[in-house]
Amino acid sequence: MNFEFKFKQATIGFLAAIAIGSSREAGAATAVVAATPASASTSTATTMSIESGKVEFLAVGRPSFLKVKGEGAVPSGQMTVVGDKATGEFKIDLATFKTGMEKRDEHMKETLEVAKFPVAIVRFKDIALTNGAAKGTIPAELELHGQKKPVSLEAEFKDGKATGKFKIKLSEFGIVPPSFAGITIKDEIDITIDSVIK
Repeated sequence: MNFEFKFKQATIGFLAAIAIGSSREAGAATAVVAATPASASTSTATTMSIESGKVEFLAVGRPSFLKVKGEGAVPSGQMTVVGDKATGEFKIDLATFKTGMEKRDEHMKETLEVAKFPVAIVRFKDIALTNGAAKGTIPAELELHGQKKPVSLEAEFKDGKATGKFKIKLSEFGIVPPSFAGITIKDEIDITIDSVIK
């Protein structure tokens, strides 16, 4: 009887050990399966900075045969790519704008109140990329003269080179179109940003 009792105890203990081990293995397998989707869905963010470029603007006066072209220094800013989406902002130093005429430049900067609002910022978010490139009209935001307004950016990005063109109306940003030497600048201005991003 004693031998039979001990044999039953050993058998029960052996079966219990198998059951516990199987349960632990199943739990571990479940944990691995549950963790896999989370790691698979993680995308790496790549941030690039502007290395070179320029900002240009074109203003047309009245009479319309007069055209004023200006150029500013390299914009600053970054663009971050996550998966196939790009988000970024370009900062434009308005104090660097020059038109080739010193007095006109001074008047322009007074009109823009550069001392109070020295920087204009173009922002864009979640722009779709195809094979790391983009081309077309994208929604963006321009911060100028203390105000933020939506703009339509004609943009192209490929091989580290980015170009953006858009139009603004000065009056929409609380800016009165300037007059100089009897010539008044039209409300609408064309702006082009060229940059190399790496």
